[in-house]
Amino acid sequence: MQPQSRFDCCVGEHNHLLFVLSLLLSVLALVYGAILTLTTVCHPIFFMDVILLPDDCSDVYHDFQIALCFVSAVYCLVLATLLLGLLCNQCMLISLGETGQEWRMSHTSCCRPWKSDRPYSRGILRNWLTFVSCQRY
Repeated sequence: MQPQSRFDCCVGEHNHLLFVLSLLLSVLALVYGAILTLTTVCHPIFFMDVILLPDDCSDVYHDFQIALCFVSAVYCLVLATLLLGLLCNQCMLISLGETGQEWRMSHTSCCRPWKSDRPYSRGILRNWLTFVSCQRY
C-alpha cells in the first residue's frame, strides 16, 4: 500500500510513518516560530498567565525589518495551514485504510468514506495500530 501525496509523488510504504511525522513536526515548528516572531514584533498579551500571544500589530509597518519579520510570520502561518490540511488528509486516509490513489478511484458519495467494503480496512483503531507499528498487510 503506497500512499500518494497531493504533489503527485508516491510516498513509499516504508516511509509513510516518517512522512506523517515530518508533516506533524513541520506544522508545529512553523506555528511555534510564527507565534514567537509575532509576539516579538507585535505587542504581546498573556493567555492564561503562561502563553504569550500577539495582540496589537498596528505599528509593524513603521520599520522595514519589523515589517519583513511580520510578513514572514504570516507566510509561515499560511504554509502551516496548507501542511495541516495535508496532514488531516493523510490521517483520514490512514483511518480509512486507503491510499490516495484508491480514494480518488473510488466512487464519491456522501456516505462512501464510512463504508467498510475496503479490502485493507480493519477499522479505525486497528488501522492506526497497524500504521504506528509499521506492520505490513
